[in-house]
Amino acid sequence: MSDESGGDHHPADGRRMRTRVVLSAAMLMAGGSLCVDPTIPVMPAIAEAFDVTTSQVQLTASFTIVGLGLGQLVVGPLSDVLGRKRTFFVGYVVLVLASVLAAFAPTFEVLLLARLLQGVSASSGIVVGRAVISDALVGRDAARGFGLAQGLLGVSPVLLPILSAVLYDLGGWRASLLAIAGVSLAVAICVARMMPETLAVAKRTPAGVREVLGSYGVALRNRTLWVMGSVVFLSQAVVLTYAGTSSLVMTNIFALTPMQFSVAFTISAFGMVTAGLVFARIGARFDPARVLWWMQGSLLALHSVFFSLVVTGNVTLVVMVAWATIMMGLQAILLATGINLALREFSRGIGAAAALLGTLQYGVGAAILPLGGSMGDASLLPLAIIAVVLVLVGVIVRLLATQRAKPGGQPAG
Repeated sequence: MSDESGGDHHPADGRRMRTRVVLSAAMLMAGGSLCVDPTIPVMPAIAEAFDVTTSQVQLTASFTIVGLGLGQLVVGPLSDVLGRKRTFFVGYVVLVLASVLAAFAPTFEVLLLARLLQGVSASSGIVVGRAVISDALVGRDAARGFGLAQGLLGVSPVLLPILSAVLYDLGGWRASLLAIAGVSLAVAICVARMMPETLAVAKRTPAGVREVLGSYGVALRNRTLWVMGSVVFLSQAVVLTYAGTSSLVMTNIFALTPMQFSVAFTISAFGMVTAGLVFARIGARFDPARVLWWMQGSLLALHSVFFSLVVTGNVTLVVMVAWATIMMGLQAILLATGINLALREFSRGIGAAAALLGTLQYGVGAAILPLGGSMGDASLLPLAIIAVVLVLVGVIVRLLATQRAKPGGQPAG
């Protein structure tokens, strides 16, 4: 936990420094996946253990996502005041303890409380992960860094569901949830040793309510943050809804076991890994605003095809996995590009800006997720409708912002 000044690391100078920053950011940005993905294959078992309904067990994901969103509002400004390393480390200590509580929860209510605490504490990783890239990398390096981080964090949804299913076979759903504590501890140790402090003392926000509110005021008035944030959180809400409902729906429609579902989910996650790594190699060659348009258009076309297949009853397991794989790949590039465009205008208060972006992302996801199971656990129609509507709204928001942008004014993409 040394290296507090951060003064020698902006901008990043050298391949080793960039590698440490991006690897650390990827592990931290996977905090949301770390809290959600291991529980996906075992949701039916949790529902059976506590004798709750499909909608009720989905609250375990919703509470975590709410925590991921609300926690960032506190963690973001704290990281601007205290520095990145100290903020993430405290958050991950709490995450380990909350994960142990979730694994041994005696009642469903205690489980929900523990899941909320997991989300709040894991939010420290998401905020800090995004902030360190914006702190340490600029221009094309930042675009490449976000793309590479998105690809690397895709390893999390590849491995965690499989690990969860294996542990479920060995020790039940509690063993699967206990794995979150173990992985969180390993991440905390690795990042604490590897990640440099990227926020120089001179650039930190003075401690105080007025200063924190001032940072949020600057972020709230930034038009580009709102436009790009809308694109990001509307599109990401589709992924969160898929993650939160897929195990219940797919196990009923396609009669999958937890292990079979984990394999299907893992295949789809490879789309994120592949797209992120490819984009990290070639993404800097293209205009990021144009890339974002391409991703929005591609996602809208993809979801429209999926909707038509759902309505006509032509969705097979292969079709479902193919749709999810392509979606995850396109979403990885959209996230990397949208977040970079949203944060690159901030030289100070990056933590507050990243927190606001993350809160909107997970807040909308938490609100939309229960709708994915609104027609029971044997229908894909709510998911298909949500996918088309949210991405379409994102396209409309950006079109309106582009038309209203005045010459010489703040760019909105």
